[in-house]
Amino acid sequence: HILPCYFALVSDCGRGMATHGYMNGLSNGFSNSHNGHTVRTDDNIIPSLKEVFHDLRKELAPKRPINLKSGDSGDQYVSKVNETITIFKRDAAELIAQRESDINKRVNLKLRDHARKYVNDLKNILSNVDRIAHHLNAAAHSMVNDLFSSTKRIDATRLSHEELEEIAKFFFVADQLDVYFIITNIDLANTLLHDLRNARTIEEIEEKYSLLFNVLEEIDEQTRIRVAELRSSEDVIGGNSVMAAHQLVKSSLPLVYSTTKTVLHHPHAAALCDAAHSDMHNALGELQAALDGRSMEGSFASDSYLKGFGQLAAELYHFQKRFMMPPSEYRDHRDRADLEESLERIVTRSAGIADESSTRHERKHKIINECNQLRQALQELLKEYEINRGRAETSEDMDMAMLLVERRIKELKRHLRRAIIDNVGDAFLDRTTPLLMMIEVARRGDRPLTQDAAYGPRGFEVHAKRLVEVAKLSTEMCMEPEKIRGIKFASEQVSRLIPQVIEAALLLCENPSSQMADEHMEEMRKLWEEKVHTLTLAVGCLISLDDFLAVTEAHLVEDSLVAFTAITEGQVAQVDSSCGAIRGRCLRVYDMVEDSLCEIGETTVETVKMANKILKGEVERFEDHSSALLNKLDEGENMTQHERMVEGQEFSSSCTLILTAVKNIRNAILINRNIDDVDSDNDYDDDGVTHADQKSTVSDADNQQRMMRKLPEEDKKKIQDQVEVFNLHQKKFEQEAAEWADSDILTLARKMCEILGAMMDFTRGRGRLKSTMDVIRSSQEISMVGQKLSVLARQMGDEAEESNSGNQQLKITKKDLESYLAKMDTFCGQLNMCSRVKADVTLASDGQVVVSGLDSVLTLTQAARNLLTAVVSAVQKSYIISTKFPSNSRQPTVSWEMSAPKKQPLVERPSPAKNGREGGNRVVRRASERRPMPDLREFTTRHH
Repeated sequence: HILPCYFALVSDCGRGMATHGYMNGLSNGFSNSHNGHTVRTDDNIIPSLKEVFHDLRKELAPKRPINLKSGDSGDQYVSKVNETITIFKRDAAELIAQRESDINKRVNLKLRDHARKYVNDLKNILSNVDRIAHHLNAAAHSMVNDLFSSTKRIDATRLSHEELEEIAKFFFVADQLDVYFIITNIDLANTLLHDLRNARTIEEIEEKYSLLFNVLEEIDEQTRIRVAELRSSEDVIGGNSVMAAHQLVKSSLPLVYSTTKTVLHHPHAAALCDAAHSDMHNALGELQAALDGRSMEGSFASDSYLKGFGQLAAELYHFQKRFMMPPSEYRDHRDRADLEESLERIVTRSAGIADESSTRHERKHKIINECNQLRQALQELLKEYEINRGRAETSEDMDMAMLLVERRIKELKRHLRRAIIDNVGDAFLDRTTPLLMMIEVARRGDRPLTQDAAYGPRGFEVHAKRLVEVAKLSTEMCMEPEKIRGIKFASEQVSRLIPQVIEAALLLCENPSSQMADEHMEEMRKLWEEKVHTLTLAVGCLISLDDFLAVTEAHLVEDSLVAFTAITEGQVAQVDSSCGAIRGRCLRVYDMVEDSLCEIGETTVETVKMANKILKGEVERFEDHSSALLNKLDEGENMTQHERMVEGQEFSSSCTLILTAVKNIRNAILINRNIDDVDSDNDYDDDGVTHADQKSTVSDADNQQRMMRKLPEEDKKKIQDQVEVFNLHQKKFEQEAAEWADSDILTLARKMCEILGAMMDFTRGRGRLKSTMDVIRSSQEISMVGQKLSVLARQMGDEAEESNSGNQQLKITKKDLESYLAKMDTFCGQLNMCSRVKADVTLASDGQVVVSGLDSVLTLTQAARNLLTAVVSAVQKSYIISTKFPSNSRQPTVSWEMSAPKKQPLVERPSPAKNGREGGNRVVRRASERRPMPDLREFTTRHH
């Protein structure tokens, strides 16, 4: 509340004054001694504070100067400042009292005394706030009564900055105190953990564990608040680092307790206990490092944490960005080698996915074929670069070569995603059976069988390591670091548990009658299932639901055919396995759809829910049918071939119902999806048209968009080729625009690009344009927007020429700009003409589409592409003129402003609440979820 009031008061006073002039004394403020305790000042603190206050001024100062014309209005601002200072002092006093109460609960006198030094600092800072507020009040009243006195304005501004400095220091020290509380609890937890390891009786273990548990509960509460603060301030990595370390601590605790009790009765399990305690100590160390903002080697926040993960997606992204360039920038000796090497790295990693054990043979063949076609497409593109080298614009052949490379990459990506899901679907199909089988034989005390269940080819270790391998494989096509971190973190936890679970099973095998060993095994089973479930959810976040449903349909068909063959041949074990696979895949579909309902459009969510409910019912009926079938096969060893065929056909009918239910879910999800966004091996029932379109009251004769959907496939293909070339140019424009600063010219160019995109959608029978008249109106709108862009660009060029007369480079650039603007005007006229010829697409009386003007459709797409190219070139030249040859005018025609970074504002502005009151009048107390200190997280000093 207080900061906006300050800047409302002094925004017009301090303009043109250097903020750092008021920062000179800040270093002394941070290094003063309070009660014998010195606050350390790092070298980067003062620059950080300067940046913070510069940001505060820029963010909070109103866009227009505030002119206080009367004493009454000025006094209102002063009163508001006094009111907000009073609120701040009250809340700060409550915070100090709460912290003193927390300190008095501490048993350790040394820690208590150290914490009191922080509180004394807070009291001194609050005293300074009160003192400065008194002087600020007098200076503010004096200023508003004499606005033309520069001395009074400077005094008010200086005092406002001093007050802000003290408030910033208060937040900073209060935050340090919060972190200090957590770190002292971590130190206490380490001590209690050491005592727990040295406990010699069950009673002593229970006592030490209870103390440790209570301390960790307090750490848990404090850490959750800390994570919420970090995430609310958009320090996602910092918040996730603390949360990851905290999760390690929580997951280690049950294992520590279980192994400590077990080792009392089975001393030979000491290594297991030591490993659990070591993991706990390391987890506490990582938590402390995360709270300190340090990054331990290999920790969650370290740069090396993601090494080896998500590399194929990064290679594809680099390649896609690299192969599209203006012909004038192409250099054979540099670009050819770079592109070919990048492609070979992609091919190598793609081959690795194709060679995975669960990748289907057909998918492997498609991946290899797409890699070869991509190689060929790249060579064709490089040949076109050689032909067009030195030209400013691309030729049509070169555009088609680029388009071919883009298509091949898209197809390769699709097959790679599906291959990954092949492996994920098989590996995560049954996550518990190997573990349960190992536990079962261990409880019987059968050492050879336990060893085989643990280390055999179908044993627990092989299965567990496969889960981790496939989880890593699932990141290959992901470009989101935070999701990859989640996979890596979950995989590491599973990997750590593998040897411990096996050791617990072997211990149980050696002591099958030991209740302690059995309890330890049960604890390990629960922990394992929990961590594997977390890994499953993390992997599920990387998988597209569309891809998963498409691949699952194919897998269900495979399983059904295998089961049918096994039924006819009397292979009961294979039938049982296939039925389990079908059931598992369907339940996985059900779970993934339920988890994804929030991402599905409101218009179809109820349909998807109903389809998912039907699937669950079909699965239940399938379970009953398969159970009865297995009983028949077990009892009917002498069944005839005819009887088996009958059973197989009934089973196939049951599987068909399952497949239909899954396909209905997929159709329900895709029904309102743009056909361009659907990337599938399998067709679906609808053609991408929404139900609203089908029930449209516009007749087919008037709705020419609908007729475009009925064009012959050959004509659609011709149009699609042209549209994809346009999309390629549009993509290049969007990539370049993202790197430019914002301006009126760029806004107009984006508007033109948006309208052109709608016209391209019309040629494919979709989008918001329904008729020829809509296209004509759009072309007229483009002309008007283009005229505005031309006027702005020419005015900007004239201003630059006046300010930089005689500059030859400017003259050349301006001449190029004029050329592109002339082309843009020409192409706008051409587009307008093409839109009128569109009426030649008609519907005959027999329902057949008569295309008497297909050439005009292709001409329209060509004109749109040419116009887009001219617009992009004009914007490029405008940007160069505006930034390299700035105008001396105080108010230039075009101002390019850098886009604001996506971060949380340092101070949240008041906003109207639902009840009509201003949000700025709400008092933020300590229990609030949002706390102010994370906004100053750049400060890294700590108390000694």
